Amino acid sequence: MTRLRTELQRLLVGVNLAEVARAIGTERSTVTKWRSGQTLPSARYAQLLIRYFAPRLDHNGIYQPTPDPQQEA
Repeated sequence: MTRLRTELQRLLVGVNLAEVARAIGTERSTVTKWRSGQTLPSARYAQLLIRYFAPRLDHNGIYQPTPDPQQEA
């Protein structure tokens, strides 16, 4: 459990928690608790987090934010 908590905290550092919450259908306060290590996501939310973050990870498992097309223009 400690490794899962650490990895989850690492993923959630520097990301927009409101955006993550909106994308997976939960409250920002819930995601904040996951990031701080107060709680862990249920199996359902863990799966949704995997789906959210997987396309944004490089081959080393490092989070790479997807560019905002509006900012590139």
